[in-house]
Amino acid sequence: YTWAYGKGNTVMAPDWKMNMGYISWETKRLVLTASYFKGLGDFRGRAVDSLGNSVDQDGYSAYGELRFPRFNLGLIARYDYFKRHEVNGDMYSRRYIAGISYRFYKQSKVLITFDRNEGPSFLAYKKTDVIKYIIEVRF
Repeated sequence: YTWAYGKGNTVMAPDWKMNMGYISWETKRLVLTASYFKGLGDFRGRAVDSLGNSVDQDGYSAYGELRFPRFNLGLIARYDYFKRHEVNGDMYSRRYIAGISYRFYKQSKVLITFDRNEGPSFLAYKKTDVIKYIIEVRF
């Protein structure tokens, strides 16, 4: 669990409060994590209504990784949900990630993921799909 409070980083300095909980479980073959967030405003001072008052926000995230150590392979999945409670209706975003990883030298890895993000963009609902290729090298 963690929490924070303060003022948004703008001239109007709206209130900002955050509460977050996190839980995880890990074995040699399986990793599971989950987190939940609830707050008011944000540290940037952007989570405000038309009058500059901070708005409520909440969301959660779940992650899983299934490892196959014998083959140095892993499958990952992640889901994120975020909602900002607006006067004109809630603004939300959802994100789905799925991928496969290959581990090599000293737990370095190559990861290929499919990443879908659904949510508002420039006052319209938008769905974005991206395929990412990531290399993480450990020394």
